[in-house]
Amino acid sequence: MKKLLISLALLISVITLPIDSFAVIRKSTKRSRAKAVKAEMGVYAETLKGETIVSNNEDRRFNPASVIKVATSIAAMRIMGHDYRFKTTVQTDATIDSSGLLTGNLYIVSSGDPVFFTEHAFLISEKIREAGIKAVQGDLVVTNPFYFNFSSSHAGDRLRAILERTEVEDNGLTTYHYPPITFYGNTRLEQSVKGELFTLYTHYSKPMIEILKSMNDYSNNFIAEVIGYHLGGSDVIEKCLIDNVGLSPAEVRVVSSSGLGQNAITARASTKMVRHLYYTLSSINKRIDEILPVAGVDNGTLLDRFNQSTIRGSVVGKTGTLAMQHVSTLVGVIYTKDKGVVLFAILNHDLVHKARIKQDEIVNQILEKCGGALPLSLVSYKR
Repeated sequence: MKKLLISLALLISVITLPIDSFAVIRKSTKRSRAKAVKAEMGVYAETLKGETIVSNNEDRRFNPASVIKVATSIAAMRIMGHDYRFKTTVQTDATIDSSGLLTGNLYIVSSGDPVFFTEHAFLISEKIREAGIKAVQGDLVVTNPFYFNFSSSHAGDRLRAILERTEVEDNGLTTYHYPPITFYGNTRLEQSVKGELFTLYTHYSKPMIEILKSMNDYSNNFIAEVIGYHLGGSDVIEKCLIDNVGLSPAEVRVVSSSGLGQNAITARASTKMVRHLYYTLSSINKRIDEILPVAGVDNGTLLDRFNQSTIRGSVVGKTGTLAMQHVSTLVGVIYTKDKGVVLFAILNHDLVHKARIKQDEIVNQILEKCGGALPLSLVSYKR
């Protein structure tokens, strides 16, 4: 049930945040009049040793679309940490009497977990019952930001509905019955809580690196925007690229953490970004496929690409697509027999289906030039 819920949730595109994160995005993604598309492309690929494999318009800026999520991943690991976990804490300001009545308020203190789902609400419900609470005399107070199944809309009310439920179906086969938690007060959303509170239970999200993996595999805009909000916005991400990755302001512009809108980066700068991610992960004994999808292997945007038996598992990357703006991009690493790890970036302004054909051709040309594919399972990782 857990895997099913997560998989379904990751496909949801409803995005609601407590801030108007997408104001600039909405302005920049309006449909333009139909016209012929001038196909343009920036390409750059090099080995870890710096040997150039292919280059074309590598210093011209293109809209990278969701490739910006690589930048968001770099900033999140640097600022928040690869092992950071969001906390959702259940607290109270009262006592529980002999009948199981909580004589005050029940608080859900949120740190803004972008991957808090229905299953976690059921877990919290179970922990509240284990604490001996059958009814709450006061209010259910939820602190902002609180997200539930990729939405902040009525999130507190939806959580309360779970806490008050008496039964849950498991894939339609088994119905589990629970004693409901009765609330006599209201549901309130607050910015913070004051006073001395007693903690009943703390739920921790999965580590940041696993959240980023889900974000990148499915190119989930909601997760990216929430993480961007926690980081302090797109300016912080851009500054991280300049200060820590070594990009120049002329190479990059970040206006959103998800890739929506008019972001810009060069192909050469994109490979610098991938290189930085590769070595950052290596320094903590992690691999790049632990944060980006493996083509032909991982569910998500790259599952159906580069999945031929001869190359399956040799490409690890991040896609980007803004169909109405004729943007299609692909960056990442290719494991090759003769040249080892090849960093690459292909940034297209073209009809999406045509761009993807060109991207596939270029990746195959790189593989041919570098002695063929070395699937990920055969790669020997050395620091």
